[in-house]
Amino acid sequence: MKMFKLFSITLLSLLKWFSYATILFESSNETYYTDFETSFTPALTPSPMSISSPSNEPTNHVTSQPPTAQPTIILTAQPIVPTNVPTNVPVPTNAPTDGPTNPPTEFGERPNLIMILTDEHNIRTLGCYRDYFRSQNQDDQATVWGRNLEVETPNIDRLAREGALMTNFYTVAPLCTPSRASFLSGLYPAATGGSNVNHGRMDDDIVTFAEILKEKRDYHTGYIGKFHLNGEDKPGWGNETRKFGFIENKYLYNQGHWKWLDEVDGNMEAYTYLEGGKFKKKQRKHFTTVFLFDRGIEFMERAKSLNKPFSYVLSIPDPHAPNQVRRPYDEMFNDMHFKLPLTGRQSILKDPAPPKWNFHDHMEAPLDDAEQYIDELESRKSFQNHLQQYFGMVKCIDDNVGKLLNYLTEAGIDEETIIVFTSDHGDMLGEHGKVNKGRPYRTAAGIPFMMRYPAKIAAGKIIKSSLSSVDFAPTILSVMNVKEPGVEFDGFDFSQDILNDKDIVNSDYVRFTFDSPKAYTKGSQWAAALHKQYKLIISRSDTPWLFDLEADPYETQNFFDVWAYREMREFLLSHLFVAMEEYGMSLKDSTNVLYWSSIKCADSRDVIKLDGTPMTCEDLGVSVSLEDTCSKQKFKNHCPSTCGECCKDSYGDIWVEGVLHKCRDIVTDCHHYRVKSFCPMTCGMCD
Repeated sequence: MKMFKLFSITLLSLLKWFSYATILFESSNETYYTDFETSFTPALTPSPMSISSPSNEPTNHVTSQPPTAQPTIILTAQPIVPTNVPTNVPVPTNAPTDGPTNPPTEFGERPNLIMILTDEHNIRTLGCYRDYFRSQNQDDQATVWGRNLEVETPNIDRLAREGALMTNFYTVAPLCTPSRASFLSGLYPAATGGSNVNHGRMDDDIVTFAEILKEKRDYHTGYIGKFHLNGEDKPGWGNETRKFGFIENKYLYNQGHWKWLDEVDGNMEAYTYLEGGKFKKKQRKHFTTVFLFDRGIEFMERAKSLNKPFSYVLSIPDPHAPNQVRRPYDEMFNDMHFKLPLTGRQSILKDPAPPKWNFHDHMEAPLDDAEQYIDELESRKSFQNHLQQYFGMVKCIDDNVGKLLNYLTEAGIDEETIIVFTSDHGDMLGEHGKVNKGRPYRTAAGIPFMMRYPAKIAAGKIIKSSLSSVDFAPTILSVMNVKEPGVEFDGFDFSQDILNDKDIVNSDYVRFTFDSPKAYTKGSQWAAALHKQYKLIISRSDTPWLFDLEADPYETQNFFDVWAYREMREFLLSHLFVAMEEYGMSLKDSTNVLYWSSIKCADSRDVIKLDGTPMTCEDLGVSVSLEDTCSKQKFKNHCPSTCGECCKDSYGDIWVEGVLHKCRDIVTDCHHYRVKSFCPMTCGMCD
């Protein structure tokens, strides 16, 4: 049955690629995307350098050549490359199969593993990532809330300094449940059952890396802390019928962000922050972060007494909201005054306006009073306390990482123990006008990931390769010398990136991150393809966006229609087209129509001023006269659709029920508003 499923998926992928090839071949006989350079002035070119703060208009940064990367595409199926795909794209191959370059040491046959998994962790709060940004001449990326507003994390930084730091690591989906399911299983969320949806229940038959280590290598395994894969159980302590290979799970709980934990007569109890009065004189012992780290050390002692190697997940629910932390961390950062990040200001000012898929927290802020609105926001105690307490939670985690490292040294097992530090997803903390997660931005879908293994991993290694949480299980098993796990993974083994002797690695991988359905919403909003510094986003609510994080680390400029990026654009589009079907991305089932190219006659969403008053194209004919305003040339250029200056079919493709179409082929689908906006002439919308 599994072989038939794999054959079916492969056949479907081939058909999808042939569909894509046909569309591209047909487009070769047209003037294809002819207005890129004229509609996007001045033309931008990919840059290996950072840039100054973006304004509302793109600027010409460098004169380097267009992207010429030759990525190895990591897909399960082996589709045939269409003849009209950019010639620098090779035929997709399976994941690299080269094994580790270093031979196992005496204890390296069965090293120990500690996976520290935090929750909703912004990478900019870790010193090792701030240091990396500075090494790339991107100092402003290290200080987005203001100069010298930093939380020092020497112990977590030590993991990166003495191991490998991944600078382009993404979760498959920036939500708790689907991300955690993929981390443990090496499968994309759709293959894990109910855990495809946040707060869902992972299927009983999912095999985790812990199950493989237990059964094949006789490891003592455990899970301590937040699980979030057992459905609606809350807190849901230690489910004995759903162990997923974790021998010890007494201190595993399913849901909730409890701030205090206690064990009474062998039974676990959880408390909110306000219920912590009973621990007034015992905060150091019962605060959740401390309690879980202490249980982790006890777990290692038990494994030592059994004379077995160990593997355990230490899942810390912080720094996820509610932003509350024990003394003295709750007052440690009270002298800091935080500013709204630049991209948050820009989103409110609409200068430039954010993508439509970024429904941020300040959508109703008045444009004419936006500066005052921002000043009042920054002066609120709640805004300052949110970040002060977040920093405090991070500092508490770091101190406990230090305690764990000291134990490993004292126990004499430091060299033979792998430590992985990562998170299920990020937290934007005001960037792009939003807190929490759920977006494809670097601090929401991007997550910290570092691995320390003194016996095998060279200290100070930087890995820039595009990687994903779905790749963790096959990779960690390979590093731990499990060469035949006995199960199939969607992710791939990138252990050769970690274990080779290179100081900096930037392999040619293509990975994916995407929005997952929530229990309270219908479907998902977006899907993205990642390759090196490039990120392509397709969504239900907007035309495609293409980011270049080296040319624009703020992720505010859209390079999709820039001529110099055309090969990278088509390269990522072609792989996202296949991956949406192959990996069951819910976006494909959330809508019938997706913009696969830009709209020819689209208004700008950026702010524009009329006699000094800021407004957008949406204000024309509402708060100001349409006729008078559209008589001005700058408004005709800025709002061509609203002003009736442009009504033409768009070039390129539109995705309709899994098939790419040109406007000439799509008359029967004109009932859909996205089709009408993409093909107004064909759909009879033009006078």
